[in-house]
Amino acid sequence: MSDAETAKKNADTAAQNDDPSRMSLIEHLDELRSRIIYALITVTIGSIASWFVTLPVLNHLIKGAGEVITLGPADAFMWRIKLAMILGVIFCAPVLLYQIWLFIKPALLPQERRFVFPVVFFGTILFFLGAFSGSLVIPMTLQFLESFAGDSIQPTYTLDKYLSFVGTFVIAFAIVFELPVVLVLLAKMGIITHQFLVANRKYAILISLIVGSILTPADVASMFFLAVPLMLLYEISVIIIKFMKKPVRK
Repeated sequence: MSDAETAKKNADTAAQNDDPSRMSLIEHLDELRSRIIYALITVTIGSIASWFVTLPVLNHLIKGAGEVITLGPADAFMWRIKLAMILGVIFCAPVLLYQIWLFIKPALLPQERRFVFPVVFFGTILFFLGAFSGSLVIPMTLQFLESFAGDSIQPTYTLDKYLSFVGTFVIAFAIVFELPVVLVLLAKMGIITHQFLVANRKYAILISLIVGSILTPADVASMFFLAVPLMLLYEISVIIIKFMKKPVRK
């Protein structure tokens, strides 16, 4: 390391240590509690507002799914509440991402904190894009799974099973679509590099399959429908990081 690089590293370290926003462990725990409370309040408000659109959304999700039945008098009411909560999380994604950013902000150098707008902006776009992509994949997944039943079996789903499947799929896609934002941010911080991602591509494939099996219902089709977009996002992130400017942290 040259003298200039050493001096810059020492200056960055000193700036970080002198930063008044640096927190102790107790302060970090208090900050985490505050962020969780704000996030819960936001999701609660979003869920209450989403209640008024749950019926048309529910009808849209069920359309084309064959016969969907309920097994109890309160099933439809309870699932409208659950659907409102899922929609509340999706609609409040920008605020939730901002709360996450506020929590990790004290651990960043001053020059790294200017990424707040790109992170929240692109994170929100990718979150909505992931949720939308998940909703598009659901009919193909159902068609693939139903093909194993043959022509003699008419698919019939309970509302609980069907919406659990749909909700898990949509949220899983929304979460994994955040991968480019996470990787680019880590690269900007100097934690990972283009070479590191290329060298560990085989592990990324394995992790994608594992994540696909964890975040989706327990079937091979769902796992691959999620793992394939995850790997495409990984490759897109590799290309972006390759042509990105040098990391701000040495």
